[in-house]
Amino acid sequence: MINSALEYCTQGWSVIPLKPRGKRPLVEWESYQGIAAGEDEIREWWDKWPDANIGVITGSVSGLVVIDLDGDGGAQLFEQYGLTMQRTGVVQTGKGYHGYYAYFDTDIGNRARWLSNSSCSVDVRGEGGYVVAPPSIHESGRVYQWVRPSAQIVALPQQLIA
Repeated sequence: MINSALEYCTQGWSVIPLKPRGKRPLVEWESYQGIAAGEDEIREWWDKWPDANIGVITGSVSGLVVIDLDGDGGAQLFEQYGLTMQRTGVVQTGKGYHGYYAYFDTDIGNRARWLSNSSCSVDVRGEGGYVVAPPSIHESGRVYQWVRPSAQIVALPQQLIA
């Protein structure tokens, strides 16, 4: 885990430790919404909690907005609105997918159930939010993994900003 946490740090992302097989932060994470932890602090965290999951803070501190597609039909629901995650970094999560987009403005916050139906939902994680990142382990035992690597993250499309 620590190698991935350090890699995300070198990409300029604000990283925090999360409970093993969980989503809750192990540290008071609010201050890391403005300034990312350094390599030494990250090493201390994973020395203390070697099985900790990795959280990546979204918003301007990391230059990221993440679209969270939960449920079996999340991707289809997203596409029904003419939206797609083609050409950007995508993570398979415990229950769906995360689409990572580059974005540096503070206008986009968090929105649960931005799009939804009875079997799935689409959430937005921006300013003031965080996501669980690979290779973290979901409570179900599924491992978060990159389907399309983080090196391929593209700018947030204008249709999503609107």
